[in-house]
Amino acid sequence: MLVYMPNYILFIRSIFTFYFYLVYTLYFYVLFLPFISIYTIMDTVSLYDKYHSEHNKKYMYNLITNLLQKEYSVDMTSNSMYNQFFETNFMNTFKDVETEEIKDLNKHLLDTQLDYYQNFISKNTSAETSKEPSKENIKEDKESVPDSSNVDNVVIYSLQRIINFQQSNRYSYRIQNKIKKECQIEKVILPIEDNYLFALPVIIISFDNKHVELHLRGTMKLGREYGIYTPFYETTFPLDNDKIKITLNNQLSNERKGCDVYKIDSYDNGTIGITCDKGEFMIGDYIRVCNFGNIDIDDFTCLKNQYKIIGVNDKGISIESGPIKEGLYIMNVSLQNSIHLSY
Repeated sequence: MLVYMPNYILFIRSIFTFYFYLVYTLYFYVLFLPFISIYTIMDTVSLYDKYHSEHNKKYMYNLITNLLQKEYSVDMTSNSMYNQFFETNFMNTFKDVETEEIKDLNKHLLDTQLDYYQNFISKNTSAETSKEPSKENIKEDKESVPDSSNVDNVVIYSLQRIINFQQSNRYSYRIQNKIKKECQIEKVILPIEDNYLFALPVIIISFDNKHVELHLRGTMKLGREYGIYTPFYETTFPLDNDKIKITLNNQLSNERKGCDVYKIDSYDNGTIGITCDKGEFMIGDYIRVCNFGNIDIDDFTCLKNQYKIIGVNDKGISIESGPIKEGLYIMNVSLQNSIHLSY
């Protein structure tokens, strides 16, 4: 049996139903919308917050320094170069690594910080050994640098190059080949200077006739700014010759000419008179002294020490006083590069 309902009752019922669902919907949003918004925001910034948190930063710093302490018996907590690179590396890691996982960021931070110690800080100490006479204008630098090779890796330093006073500089030099194997480039670290080579973030490195294109992956600041370059793609090549010519060029194959080892014209109480290109030395750089002319010297400690530059002018540079004399040579250690090869 059908029951007839007046129109006004149907109207009231529909109004009641509408308000019921309206109130229910508003109740749901009022109760749960804040949580939805919070979780939406957390999805977009939580990785940033987690990585940059003081807890994570302190945890990773302690993890890496404790690992170095265990593996190499060194305490890096008071090393200003190491600490400054950690700060820069920590910031660059978040920018350079594309990931949604904090473990990937921390792994990259760990790997690059350990690489920096192994390839830069641990190789920063050197000692001078005896020199042998050579041909005029050509001197082989036999300064003893800790052996950087192991079973399948080697690091080449431009400061270990054969010195030719006509053509030998940090962008174009020859070294004695102790490798003689198929190898590939892992990374190149060199100071970024205000010249043609750094017009673009791409550099071409050559080993004799083998050319490899590198691109800038990151930077670190230690007085000067240093660039970390890696190959665009993996490629292996042989190093067979007894001496290898290494050059760093731009895309136009411009090669720097001349020598960047300078003879001391005069010396007076910490002031070194030299003739060099503008910008070759900066306050805060470190120099080493070489006796390529085999002159007589009374104090050989000047050949073992590295001296910090405290002043630069048109006539030369100033350092803290040392047993240096006219006729010796100086090289800017802060401008040298390192090449990490694996094989």
